[in-house]
Amino acid sequence: MSATKSSTETIPRISEDIRIASPDADGVTVVKNHRKQRYMRLGPQESFLLSMLDGQQTYAQVVGKFEQQFSEPLTIEELSGFVALARKEGLVQRSHSRSSSSGDQTQSLRLTDLWRRCRTAAKKQSLLFFRVKLFDPDAVLNRLEPRTRALFSPTVAVAAMILGCLALGIVWSDRSVLVQQFSTHLGWKTLAVFWLTIIAITILHEFGHGLACKRYGGEVHEMGALWIFFTPCLYCNVSDAWLLPSRWQRLLISMAGTYVDFLVWIVAVFVWRATTPDSSINFAAWVVVSACGIRVAFNLNPLMRLDGYYALCDVLNTHNLRRRARARFVAHVRWLAWGGEKPGPDPEHGRLLTFGMANWIFTVGFLGLMSFQASLYLQSLMGISSLFAAFGFFCLLTRRYFSGTLGENFRTMLRLRKFRLLILLAVVAGLLAIPIHDRAGGEFYLRPVVRREVRAPIAGFVRDVHFDEGDVVAGDAPLAVIEVPDLISNLATKRSEIAEVEAILRRLTCGPRQEQIDDQKARIVRASDWRDLAISDLERARQSLDKELAALELSRKSAAAQLEFCEQVLVKMQSLHDAGGLAGQQLLTHKKNKQEAVLEANRAEALKQAREAEGVIKFEGELARREKELADAQAALTLLEAGSRQEDIEAEQAHLQRLKQELNHLLRKQEKQIVKCPVGGTIITPHLKEKIGVYVDRGTPLCVIEDLQNLEAEISISEKDARVLVIGQPITLKPRSLPFESLTATVDRIAPAAQPVGGIALAAAGTPPTPPSGSRTVTVYCKVDNSAGTLRTGMTGFGRIHSKRRPSGVLLVHAMLRILRTEFQW
Repeated sequence: MSATKSSTETIPRISEDIRIASPDADGVTVVKNHRKQRYMRLGPQESFLLSMLDGQQTYAQVVGKFEQQFSEPLTIEELSGFVALARKEGLVQRSHSRSSSSGDQTQSLRLTDLWRRCRTAAKKQSLLFFRVKLFDPDAVLNRLEPRTRALFSPTVAVAAMILGCLALGIVWSDRSVLVQQFSTHLGWKTLAVFWLTIIAITILHEFGHGLACKRYGGEVHEMGALWIFFTPCLYCNVSDAWLLPSRWQRLLISMAGTYVDFLVWIVAVFVWRATTPDSSINFAAWVVVSACGIRVAFNLNPLMRLDGYYALCDVLNTHNLRRRARARFVAHVRWLAWGGEKPGPDPEHGRLLTFGMANWIFTVGFLGLMSFQASLYLQSLMGISSLFAAFGFFCLLTRRYFSGTLGENFRTMLRLRKFRLLILLAVVAGLLAIPIHDRAGGEFYLRPVVRREVRAPIAGFVRDVHFDEGDVVAGDAPLAVIEVPDLISNLATKRSEIAEVEAILRRLTCGPRQEQIDDQKARIVRASDWRDLAISDLERARQSLDKELAALELSRKSAAAQLEFCEQVLVKMQSLHDAGGLAGQQLLTHKKNKQEAVLEANRAEALKQAREAEGVIKFEGELARREKELADAQAALTLLEAGSRQEDIEAEQAHLQRLKQELNHLLRKQEKQIVKCPVGGTIITPHLKEKIGVYVDRGTPLCVIEDLQNLEAEISISEKDARVLVIGQPITLKPRSLPFESLTATVDRIAPAAQPVGGIALAAAGTPPTPPSGSRTVTVYCKVDNSAGTLRTGMTGFGRIHSKRRPSGVLLVHAMLRILRTEFQW
């Protein structure tokens, strides 16, 4: 075919895969290629020529209609060039078999080579933003759209706005509780639940875009994975929204995902406040509130290619805003800084330049901060090499954002535009000479200036408690009552013992009475008479003993004579028996008589000996006892007449003093039964009244009282920033419980020694400590006024100490030298 078409030749037919949207107010038309899933924006003239591709008219007829429509000339060659370009872009109809084959091949590739396409997408697109198609959700959305159409109705939208304002008010009023839950639930389990919640909400978010696009007549054939700023996400391609003539419909589709997030967030807020704080439902609702809040904040950020960016494009009615804005900003930087060619005029110059500058600063700043944090993390492993590694990583990520800003223009400026170079150097020097505060900051911990721990002064049972947690008490106010068992009876016993000892002491001091002496003398007389009687009894007993012994001697002699007689008779009877003149029975009788005589003689001898042994011992003992009683009575009389000994008086006095000391101890214990507050303040011990009836030993902690009006903040400053610390410097405190407020204070004192991170104390004073490894901190103390009562002891936050102003260039050089010479050992 020749390069120039004949005027009578029929123009080709537009492809059936092409859909042409209605033109907007400016006459711009969006064309969709269904086969390639591509979109093109055509001006009024190109849109008119594309609509003429019907396969029936000739080139001459189309040229004539164009000139009649736009009153401008159009040649056959120009029309042929447009048709060739349309055929190249796939706008002209092709064979059915080829199109179907291509579609099948694409489907086969999508199902069998997903990993290869992921790597290809990462290479062709930016490392900060690339996406890969996973599946076609059109069939699923067709089934869901009729059932979810009510979510996008005006009634539900208005109700969502009203409830959303109410939910915002709830979150704002309870913002401190919401923030405090972050520190309470912080942990790997919470992060895992948070991550799963983000995935679930993201799925709902993307389906919200797809359902909104379906509602307004668009098609959705692509849903996949998105990698944005090193964060995996999902995406739903709703580019069909460009085919809608209404700008507001396109805007609603762009914001549909955020609208769904907002609906989920509203429900989660009400569930969060309606449930108990320690329940699992409350925890899940808090995770959803936090996740949706973060998602909405990210999605509404127009500097990231998310819903906020596309909504801004719809509001401004500007296509390819990010690419065009960045190109214009880079061109202006090249023109202003290096003397390049000045960019041409553009009706959207202001918005493009503003958005391009904001997007460039945001992206480069984010990547710079990330690279700096990576260098700090790697410095302990790689040393100074981590600095070069982080810088190389930064250059790799930002080379697209710096491309086009230097080139030949920079060398031309150095060679020919010396005045511009001087101006640039003067601007840089001026920026480096701007004085700023050399600040130091770190985590702080609130503690009370006055803190007293109340302990049990005595052992006993807690009988009564007058205050509870959170009550404000005055100094020396009764706090509790401790009951000591048997204390009252012990006091009465001691008082009785004291009275007894005092009576004894008085008696010892006065001495014996005359009646006692007379009575004792009478006792001596009686004891003497009683002793004399015992002497006379002893004498009579001795006389009686002599007579009894004489009688017993006569009895013994009689028994001996009887024995001798029986022996003689027995001898004669034995002879007679031996001669046969006496019977044996009679001999036995005489033998028995002899034996009885022997026994009688022995008995008489024994009775005499026994009486001799007994003698008058009984009467002698009685005499000795009566003599002893007489001696005791005489000794007692002697003691009575001598009076009390001084040693006895002193002993009783010492006994009395000991009893009084014991009584005073019991009285002090009785006074200590009422536990008083040592200082005024607020009781921070929980469940104090639950200790009623509990037995406590002496020294057992009862409660803690703190003065919450005057607090002290301990700020841990890194040892690298200790050089700027001076007493009296201003301090700005940002408590985590009050994220929207700042507190002011001044440096009150500075710790004389650095401590390891975590607050571990150094070795005892006077003992050289072993140099520890790792970074250390210096503690700075400052007084905090808490008259409003919004702070609590134990709260944390971040404190920043402001020192004198110094040029920013000097501070930058010092920071670089400190990092190179200390952290990297250069």
